Amino acid sequence: MCTSARSRFSRRPGSYIRAGFMSDAKHLDPWRTELGATLRLAAPLALANLLQMLVYAMDVVFVARLGTPELAAAALSTTMFGLTMWTFSGLTG
Repeated sequence: MCTSARSRFSRRPGSYIRAGFMSDAKHLDPWRTELGATLRLAAPLALANLLQMLVYAMDVVFVARLGTPELAAAALSTTMFGLTMWTFSGLTG
């Protein structure tokens, strides 16, 4: 017996995903509700990226005291490490 997915889901009440399901506030505009949910999901990622940039900036501050060739070597190695890390993280999922 082959039934379609639509008829299968229509038998159960409340099986459809309603608009704005991520928020309990009924009076807010759906765009505002979805924007708030998206920002709550994106905030930790944005913070992690900012902290990673801060680590690179602190590397520059400490290595710059050693001299220009050392700073160039540190910048090159940091860039190559970042490129390798992002490449392998993209390959592994």
